[in-house]
Amino acid sequence: QLSQLNSNLFANKTRLINLDLSNNKLKKIKSDLFRDLISLKILNLELNLIDEIEPKSFDNLINLEILKLDSNRFLDLDENIFINLSNLIVLYLNQNFLNSLE
Repeated sequence: QLSQLNSNLFANKTRLINLDLSNNKLKKIKSDLFRDLISLKILNLELNLIDEIEPKSFDNLINLEILKLDSNRFLDLDENIFINLSNLIVLYLNQNFLNSLE
């Protein structure tokens, strides 16, 4: 199980469409991790230990349609992390500890 990801792990993977990082021990999503994944349609981050998503982490995911963030450890999320996800159809946030979207 993965506990952290190198920021260059997905560099130049511009044609990747589906990324499943579920069921790991990730705690934080850094802002530059997904920067090159411009074709990504599905991102699954469920069943991790994520409690922080840095600002702008999803900014380049302009084609993302499904984002699974369920079963993590979020207390709150800044609503601006979703601002550039204009093609987002489904967002899963269940099974978290969310108090608010700010």
